[in-house]
Amino acid sequence: MIDSEFIEGVAEVMPLRDLQLEIAEFGDTTVVYDHRTNSVHLLEALAAVLFDACDGATVRSVLAEEISAALAQPAATVAEQIDVTVANFAGLGLLDGFEPTVEPPCLGCSGSFTSADGTRTRGRTRRRGLAALSAKAAGRTFRG
Repeated sequence: MIDSEFIEGVAEVMPLRDLQLEIAEFGDTTVVYDHRTNSVHLLEALAAVLFDACDGATVRSVLAEEISAALAQPAATVAEQIDVTVANFAGLGLLDGFEPTVEPPCLGCSGSFTSADGTRTRGRTRRRGLAALSAKAAGRTFRG
């Protein structure tokens, strides 16, 4: 969810990304791992460029002009895309000083899954998955 107050209060300089994140670049794709939330974010194209620019020093208007020229889009449209994307980064907790606004999914954070009847299902789920993979490899249909 995008906070309109955040967008209105955006500084002229791009914010700093959280320094605790682990970042890997693969061509024009950036993979961001946040160990605090145990979440992985796949950033492609414009989002990857904008995340890279979140260095606390890049001037937002200069960045908007460069992207506008590269994409042949109006600078105002690009500036709006920058604001929305940066607000989303903040909401995900990817920027310095911002905590995630949404709880990440946490399947198995405690090491197992518990079903509604209170039984632990991790082992059962893993066994079913392995059986399905084995059946597929053997050309059979698994009905677990």
